[in-house]
Amino acid sequence: MGLVKEFLRLKKRIINLHVHDNRGEFDEHLPIGDGTVDFPQVIKGLKGYRGRYVIESRNLPDAVIGRDRLTTLLNGH
Repeated sequence: MGLVKEFLRLKKRIINLHVHDNRGEFDEHLPIGDGTVDFPQVIKGLKGYRGRYVIESRNLPDAVIGRDRLTTLLNGH
């Protein structure tokens, strides 16, 4: 789980999340699911989080993909 476990230790202090994926070398702002971040585990670990999710993207089509994938994860699919 790597950094996900460390990140989730801060759960109670998180009020706003900027969300994007990457492959670990650069801040690529890829759509969720196109990189190496274990988003299903992150979302599961954030159960009860009521803050905002801000999709970060390099362009609008990728932002829409990221939004749709995040929505699917949040709805438990």
